[in-house]
Amino acid sequence: SHWVEREVGEGIVVRDQRDRISSSCLAQQTVVTSCSSLPAPAEIAAHCPAYVSQYSSDLHMMVWLLARYYSTGKVLDLAFQLPGAGCAVPRENITSMDLDSFLYGVVYCVGWEGEREGDSIPPLTPSLAPVVTSTVQEAWWSVASKAVSGSLQPADRRTLQHGVEAIRCTGLHGLDINLTMKLGKTFESLSLESAVASEEDQGAGEIVSLLEERAGIYYRASLVSVDRMEKGGGLREPSVRLLQAAGNTPGQGEMDKMKEAAHFFLACQKMHQGNSLEAIAAFRELRSPYASFYTGEIYKKMALQERADAGLGDDGEGVRELLVECREALYLTLDRLRGAGGGHHPLDSQLAEQ
Repeated sequence: SHWVEREVGEGIVVRDQRDRISSSCLAQQTVVTSCSSLPAPAEIAAHCPAYVSQYSSDLHMMVWLLARYYSTGKVLDLAFQLPGAGCAVPRENITSMDLDSFLYGVVYCVGWEGEREGDSIPPLTPSLAPVVTSTVQEAWWSVASKAVSGSLQPADRRTLQHGVEAIRCTGLHGLDINLTMKLGKTFESLSLESAVASEEDQGAGEIVSLLEERAGIYYRASLVSVDRMEKGGGLREPSVRLLQAAGNTPGQGEMDKMKEAAHFFLACQKMHQGNSLEAIAAFRELRSPYASFYTGEIYKKMALQERADAGLGDDGEGVRELLVECREALYLTLDRLRGAGGGHHPLDSQLAEQ
């Protein structure tokens, strides 16, 4: 009889559940969709400085935040400072530029991995989000944070320096060409932004030079990678790799564009450093309108300088030769613009002033 009572009781419960399910709006859903969302970067911008300050030594938390700003084909555009901004620890041979490079690099690698695999999970808060960094990356960020805070142990110095060497593309660094090109473009963009600020702030001029120097490191590393790939050699990887790949192996067309971009930046860097003849030689190897335009600008500057050195109003043979070279470079720019076709070009207004 006890068995019968139990069966009848369970039957009533099951019938009750079935009746409620049939009237439930959730049970009628045939397709499950995710309505999960996170605030847009613009909405969280005001809170980022405090967040960075609180979680500066936690790589997972930092990457979660920076990944919100990741966009395919674009460099990270951040409106807040990263951990250790402006710091330099000569004793440990590490600077804030190394910290920035590492964080940018990790996010570019993680971002591309997400593109390749597709979004398989809804966006989650940092405490629930899966860890996407490697143990090697976490270990390096931990010792780097200790170096900045002055608490690094002697036993950790080897780990720290191996990472710094990789980040600076020294020796067998293991950074693939996609990553070095993205990092080069990132620091190039930062240098251009700082150059605008330096017009009103003399102290920012030094920052521009440091940013250009860092961009140059990555563009030169990219050219080495292109040269090796064109000769049939692959990426030489260290036994312990700090940063994984950030893109597919490029084809010849892509590599040609990478070479052009890298050479153009390095030529501009020589121009900014005042190495006029080296810059002219570098620009002459390139086929873009900007390369010939900047060549003309350098010749014009050299002519004006020579005129000033010789005396007011003195247009000697040297000045005339430089001005002829300037004119030829500008004519070449016009030819290249016509050959490119299309409508208005940003150089049009500058050429009209010449």
